[in-house]
Amino acid sequence: MKKTYILVTILLFCAFRDQIRSQDVFSIDRELSLLRGPWEFHTYYDKWELVFQSDIKLIVDREQVTYQLSPGRIHINDTELETPYLYTLKNDKLTLTSPDGKQITYHRDDPGENEQRFDGQYTFSDSTVQYTIWFSEGREFSDLSGRHEDVANNTQRLISAHGLYRVEGDVLILTFDDGTTHEAKIGERDQDGMVLNLIYHEKLFQKESPSPLVEQDNNRHLYTSQSTTLLELHLFSSSTSALP
Repeated sequence: MKKTYILVTILLFCAFRDQIRSQDVFSIDRELSLLRGPWEFHTYYDKWELVFQSDIKLIVDREQVTYQLSPGRIHINDTELETPYLYTLKNDKLTLTSPDGKQITYHRDDPGENEQRFDGQYTFSDSTVQYTIWFSEGREFSDLSGRHEDVANNTQRLISAHGLYRVEGDVLILTFDDGTTHEAKIGERDQDGMVLNLIYHEKLFQKESPSPLVEQDNNRHLYTSQSTTLLELHLFSSSTSALP
């Protein structure tokens, strides 16, 4: 009986440990997307800047370094010296705390340069289905590919999934709000570097139109539940005939 109790305790501990690890992986993956791009801190006389270029490359005041994320910490590697900084992310504010306790709060300047190459609607369609992904503000996306059938009422409606995205080389990383992460292959670009198509779940999505309706909120364009609902209704009405 005692051996059984010990075995059950060990199994529960392992399951709890694996759950914590999966949550940490998701948290880090999501925050890599949130960090992407330039951040600035100003005083009356000076300006400091951080630019998160990729999952490992960082520019600190025009100096190229590398970094690594761990839960609650950014480890910045300058030549052979690694300095761990505590960090917090809230809205568009990034607060770093150095090992000696000094704090600096940076404000987001713009989305990442590569992330701004996505904008608007990308669609895959054939004779039976139509799938759509919206990109906005160089950071957010909505995957409007899901359909739900209400058998009782004999109706169908689109179900959207939202999340954050970032670019690593020629790979688009989509981190969904439910914790899942998917990748897409970036395809052709136009003369300005804007992405014209991508391969997602082995389907070719082509760029179609400008960004969706958005509302102004605190001088930033954000998705609103109203605009998303209107968008879903528009997409559903325009593709009903193609539903299987």
